[in-house]
Amino acid sequence: MTRDKMAKSLAVGFGLLAALAIVGFFLVPVALGLESEGPPQLEVGDRAAESIEVVLERGQETGAAPEVADTAQLAQPEIEALDAIEGEWRIAGDSVAGYRVFKDFVGAAEFEAVGRTSQVVGNLTIEGSAVTEGSFNVDIASVRSDDSRRDAQFVGPILNAAEYPVATFVLTSPIELGDAAAVGAEVTTDVTGELTLRGVTREVVFPLTARLVGGEVQVAGSIDVVFADYDIEAPFTPTIVVRDEGIIEFSLFFEMS
Repeated sequence: MTRDKMAKSLAVGFGLLAALAIVGFFLVPVALGLESEGPPQLEVGDRAAESIEVVLERGQETGAAPEVADTAQLAQPEIEALDAIEGEWRIAGDSVAGYRVFKDFVGAAEFEAVGRTSQVVGNLTIEGSAVTEGSFNVDIASVRSDDSRRDAQFVGPILNAAEYPVATFVLTSPIELGDAAAVGAEVTTDVTGELTLRGVTREVVFPLTARLVGGEVQVAGSIDVVFADYDIEAPFTPTIVVRDEGIIEFSLFFEMS
């Protein structure tokens, strides 16, 4: 082979490699499913077992799924008067909470990473037609996504579950439910409270939807989070960039204490 032919062959070879690299770069996120949106955001009435299953079934290596409490309960009578809902309520075992973060596959696509858990505890106090006190804690180490490697990063260097095992929300202003809430109407209102992540507490305001169904108070909401506000460093790789913001979302069920 002459020198000119060899040079042409090398040029063609390098050209093919470059073309394959470009095509591969854009196909990788598709092959991994990274171009798709994550599971639907939690809404009022979403149950833990179904919600977590939706997240886990999207991955190949999920790790151990968080234990979901038995949701079987005796039928509860309908509550038809506000004075009947006054008192202390506690979170039932089939509540769910988790995170949603947004990532960019450099130059190609954006996608969502979602993790959820049923390990949520908390309570609220209702006086008249208002929630006067309320709080809930989420067990960080139990949160699972569709990728066990992501989970290891989440509970390790990102949120440091060993030192800060729970994320906490505490209500700081009453929530007015109104008379309609007593007969099962869906109520949406802004909520003010304090969110604690990784030992850092910040005031948050977010929309919350609540309703009363069969003697059960159901609430759902999502809280926008800027990681830097909580001294959380977003992970970074040469090809995937995690945005410095995300969402904490929850669907909670309260039963009378």
